[in-house]
Amino acid sequence: IAGDWSSDVCSSDLFPSHDTRLKDKEGNKLLGPEITRTISYELRVKSNKSKPINLVMEDQIPVSNNKDIKVELKDEGKADYNLATGGLKWEMKLDGLSTKSVKFVYEVTHNKDMPLSMY
Repeated sequence: IAGDWSSDVCSSDLFPSHDTRLKDKEGNKLLGPEITRTISYELRVKSNKSKPINLVMEDQIPVSNNKDIKVELKDEGKADYNLATGGLKWEMKLDGLSTKSVKFVYEVTHNKDMPLSMY
């Protein structure tokens, strides 16, 4: 998380809660020899500062170099998305004494017999 920090903003004024998996929004689809797993995340940040700040939040989805593993972003949550790196970037204004959240969803498709360590 990056921000438009001034000397009157300190780490105790901004509380990030990084990468909460939304398990109730996830699922698996089995079609032939392949399985598709849907992964959902929510990022939240809370400001205890009374003034608004400009904020940049960044995260990333996996990028596969294996042709047998496909990763597809399904919902970027209004982020700028970098296909080459899997990077997601949100630029926003966070009002004082407020909380913001962003969500994103991606799918990973691979052979059902191929174990992946990311789960």
